Amino acid sequence: MGWWLQVVGIALGLLGGVCTLVGFVISPEQTIITTIRVFFSQTQSIKTMPSFLGGIDNLNLDNLARLKLHIPYSLSEVNLILDVIPRTADVKTSPGVSVTDAQIYDHTRGAIFHFDTGKDKRHEIRIAGRTFVVTLLQIKRLDVAPVANPLEFVFGISEK
Repeated sequence: MGWWLQVVGIALGLLGGVCTLVGFVISPEQTIITTIRVFFSQTQSIKTMPSFLGGIDNLNLDNLARLKLHIPYSLSEVNLILDVIPRTADVKTSPGVSVTDAQIYDHTRGAIFHFDTGKDKRHEIRIAGRTFVVTLLQIKRLDVAPVANPLEFVFGISEK
């Protein structure tokens, strides 16, 4: 029974291809090829915690660019820097002190976008011919026991 369904599927596929080819040959000026592109739209969060506790320090703009958390940030504002490439930093620790996820980056090479809970909630960012609208939706204080004052910045990202 399975081989019979495969034969029927192949025959229908060939018939569809022939019909499409005949349609192009008979009326090429009336044939319209439509390309549908889905615009990017997501809600993403930045969490000021170590990565092993679920922290993340950047927003992904459809794999074209990243907006990385930058200082200063608080319960009323946050700064994001566009397309900087962090390097892992070696950290010397002493007994009783631990450091994770230490990074170094050159902040003079990226554009900085300031968001706050008042008037600067929204920025349009143009990358590779596409425009992303990044909107600060919410700033929340998190309750994570081993982390001092963790925050979550919730953003809506949509393509214009």
